[in-house]
Amino acid sequence: MNTLRNIIFVLFVLTVTLAGCKKDREANQNESTNSGIQLKNGYLVFKDSVTFNEHLNWIIQNETNPEVINEFNRKLGFISFSEVYDKGMRIADPVEFEDYRSKNPDCFRKIILEDNSEFWEMPMASILSYLTNINGVYQIDETIYRATEEYLFSTENEDKLPIIIKTSLAINDNLIEKVAGQIVKNLKGQVSYKTAYFVWNDRRIVARIYHNDVGSMTYYEARTTSQQKNWSGVWVYAKIPLLLQSSNEGYYRYVIGGDGSLSDPISIPASYDPKTDHDNFIRTLLTTNHEVSLWNSSCLVYHRGERYGSNPTIENNQLFVW
Repeated sequence: MNTLRNIIFVLFVLTVTLAGCKKDREANQNESTNSGIQLKNGYLVFKDSVTFNEHLNWIIQNETNPEVINEFNRKLGFISFSEVYDKGMRIADPVEFEDYRSKNPDCFRKIILEDNSEFWEMPMASILSYLTNINGVYQIDETIYRATEEYLFSTENEDKLPIIIKTSLAINDNLIEKVAGQIVKNLKGQVSYKTAYFVWNDRRIVARIYHNDVGSMTYYEARTTSQQKNWSGVWVYAKIPLLLQSSNEGYYRYVIGGDGSLSDPISIPASYDPKTDHDNFIRTLLTTNHEVSLWNSSCLVYHRGERYGSNPTIENNQLFVW
């Protein structure tokens, strides 16, 4: 019988430091040849854990070029969590956006910054957002999963689908397995949120660091977004000539014993991702099932926007905020 141990095992084999994947990847890396994926009731079904493993690795390789992943999904007739979120953030009209968001509530979470400005964030690990539907659902073999910020739910009973997509119902159903996520465990998904403004105060770039817990795995990712304030005061996507995110070579150490002893430093390769005519960029810099010692690890991220001679910059943004 499949349980959460299946997904934890699958994710375990993906415990890797993600290399700085450059734009010049070979063509075969941009084309998924995975035939064990089907669309069912609006969510993806993976034939087995091997198929899921291969597809997740393919997403990791192409995360910095999301149009490649989106095209694969479209060929299946699948609309992903991330695609729904991105479409919403490109709606400039506040009334139209609110109508769209109300129809897809799981895909948006309101963020209010220290200056009281508002922004709707994507409440899902980037890598998983490409393979989950608008409710965070996907299936491996006979087991249906739903990933949220609060829990990773699972069930083998397809009749439980209407319940598993409702968090308040799923947490009280003894036939649905669940693993607490970072919010329930009082950990932050978003650990850092910084802004830098263009010379025009209605435009800015926003840099975020996320530590997303999903099951036994933690995904460490950096996000850079160019935003413009709409007439209601909410910040939405806005393309600019150049959006840049890069990171220095870093390292991490993890706890290896009950006495708190640590592993040797493990390298995190440098990355450099300039994007032209762009509004949003995400790179997952590390995914691991180990307990990372944040104060003994370091990886500095750099974010910059360029528009009409104005270059707002955020430097030395620590991936391992603690």
